Amino acid sequence: MTDHAIILTIIGAYLALVIFLSFRAYLATKNPEDYLLAGRKAHPFIMAMSYGAAFISTSAIVGFGGMAGKYGLSLMWLPFMNIFFGIIIAFIYFGKRTRKIGRNLDAKTFPEFLGRRYNSSGLRVMTSGIMFFFMPLYCAVVLIGGARFLEKLLQIDYNLAVLGFGVVIVLYVLIGGMKGVMYVDAAMGIVMILGMLTLLGLTYWELGGIISAHEKLNELIPLIPPALVEEGMRGWTAMPALNSELWWVIVSSLMLGVGIGVLAQPQLAVRYMTVKSGRELNRAVLVGAIFVITTVGSAYLCGALSNAWFHDKFGMIAIEFVQDTAFADQAIQAKIAGQDLPQPPPRTGPSLGVGNVDLVIPVFLNLALPRWMMYIFAMTLLSAAMTTLSALLHAMGSAIGHDFFGTILKRPQGSMWLTKGGIVVGLVASVILAYVLPGGVIAKGTALFFGICAAAFLPAYVGALYWPRVTRAAVWWSMGGGLFISIFWMLFMHRAESARIGLCQFLFGRPELISAHPVPFIDPMFIALPASAILLVVITFCSRKLPRRHIAECFKDIKIREF
Repeated sequence: MTDHAIILTIIGAYLALVIFLSFRAYLATKNPEDYLLAGRKAHPFIMAMSYGAAFISTSAIVGFGGMAGKYGLSLMWLPFMNIFFGIIIAFIYFGKRTRKIGRNLDAKTFPEFLGRRYNSSGLRVMTSGIMFFFMPLYCAVVLIGGARFLEKLLQIDYNLAVLGFGVVIVLYVLIGGMKGVMYVDAAMGIVMILGMLTLLGLTYWELGGIISAHEKLNELIPLIPPALVEEGMRGWTAMPALNSELWWVIVSSLMLGVGIGVLAQPQLAVRYMTVKSGRELNRAVLVGAIFVITTVGSAYLCGALSNAWFHDKFGMIAIEFVQDTAFADQAIQAKIAGQDLPQPPPRTGPSLGVGNVDLVIPVFLNLALPRWMMYIFAMTLLSAAMTTLSALLHAMGSAIGHDFFGTILKRPQGSMWLTKGGIVVGLVASVILAYVLPGGVIAKGTALFFGICAAAFLPAYVGALYWPRVTRAAVWWSMGGGLFISIFWMLFMHRAESARIGLCQFLFGRPELISAHPVPFIDPMFIALPASAILLVVITFCSRKLPRRHIAECFKDIKIREF
């Protein structure tokens, strides 16, 4: 049996499992609450695995793993941020109150939760509009991660991989709703854990063991490209120089942007409302923490260690190797044919460190792993992409169908078909973006989306859970101000986006308005989130409170202070 026949057989069996679980969920879906919240009776293991699988995607494994290949183990701080904020704080302090208040208000989606908590249908429409407008960016980078892997694994056209991948995902989301999404997420989450642990073990085996691998990585410091040295890089086993350009990228965009931004992810927050009690959330903490550290922790370790492997085999670091895409494809073809790996062309100058980081993990996997392991690991990356995309598409569809048009048209009971239509529209927008976005965008796009959600939603979300005094006007100002400042900073201040978009250059003749260090490297969330929180507090004390009866309904069975 040929390689393509084997991998297609495995993918076929994988898709058969997805279809079976989706159809089972379809039979169990009787009403909108089943479709949107899995009937509020999800098992804690299912909820935790679904949450983790929706959180950890190909953007983490391929995108951030590639960033670890370029910048090193400094990214290992991110899994600990993910566990602290995304699991412990999220489940214990956000999840329990979200579940209780959501049940008190009969809220089925994140926009409906905020709208009913602040007694504002307009706020619900605004929240759903923000979600539907910005979520395709995150969907697109997840699609890119999965498609890049399939492109290298099957040696097929990237555009075909994007389209086929998207169609499969949208079908099972349409069929099974939240129950189908969570069933598939849980099954695929197990695949992800086993696959990533196996990958980590084989990587250490290839490099002679744990101690040998890290010693080899530490010895590569002289090979750091000069451009990265200027940015502040000091090695693949060290943090960048304090206050350097790279330090701000790692800390403000990746660690804080993604670490804190997870708390305000609508597609994750809604999962708190799928369990029947707070006790289930306590039980889910350990499962979620284990999932995060084994999946993304393994990805970042392997991404950084790939430099040692590429140097052993080819005498160059990872980002330098993928810079020559023609030679990388030649090496993969030789590996597939069972031939000796070719030697790279002679180096004509110092490495520029400008290769596409999104190719580091796919190329490393194809060259370093045995072919049988590649077939198995294909399921890991497909699982990572499918679980996150299904969660995002479900959230986008419910935002546009149940919340946006369901509120405007005043047809909440007939919104299921609008929700399914929104899922299709969201997929189309995501596929288009996946075609046009530039290389190396996966990690940056993820951090940008997480930051926008944090600036727009997090202060209002915290206030909804813990501060009964918050007013409707304050939430409007907070969400609007956080979103505006995020977009302004992205277009005119943050060099990573402003220089590429070019609007600042067109209007003012310069890539960013302020070039003094470190302003061009400070992530938009670093500015927008504090501003959004300040607006919420200040406007709250300058505007009228919500009615006491409404607050009492929201916080029924929850101890709160008088306000």
